[in-house]
Amino acid sequence: PQGGGPSGAGPGVPEKAGVSRGPSPNPPKPKALLRSRSRRLKRAQGGWPRPPLNYCILISLALSSSVDSSLTVQEIYQFTRQHFPFFRTAPEGWKNTVRHNLCFSNSFEKTTDFVCLEGNRKSRLWKLTAEGRRKFQEETQALPKDTMGLVHRSMDKP
Repeated sequence: PQGGGPSGAGPGVPEKAGVSRGPSPNPPKPKALLRSRSRRLKRAQGGWPRPPLNYCILISLALSSSVDSSLTVQEIYQFTRQHFPFFRTAPEGWKNTVRHNLCFSNSFEKTTDFVCLEGNRKSRLWKLTAEGRRKFQEETQALPKDTMGLVHRSMDKP
């Protein structure tokens, strides 16, 4: 490495070849870790910002925006990606969080209705409970104005 690298020589101080400085306080990181970290930084710097909303609010927004106030899990994903571009390139783990919130929050309930999807696969519809509608209204009304500005900046078409 040249100039102030990970050897601990300090910024702007070139390293001398063949000189041992003892154990480094910050050992070099494996290249794979550096690559994945730089990918995350690029996505954060060059992409859309993450919306400053919790998953319950995102799901509630999707459900309350639908024609009959009910959607399949896939439609919730679709709504989220369409309106918040951050999720178009985010690691797939966010989908697990959506499913977890649907199953374990008293804001949502699975309906008895099925929808036939591609290949005749059936999928259940989800809807907001009365408690979920109340929470959604309270939480969205309590959002500070600066947070709403961040929400708008994280949306494709606010």
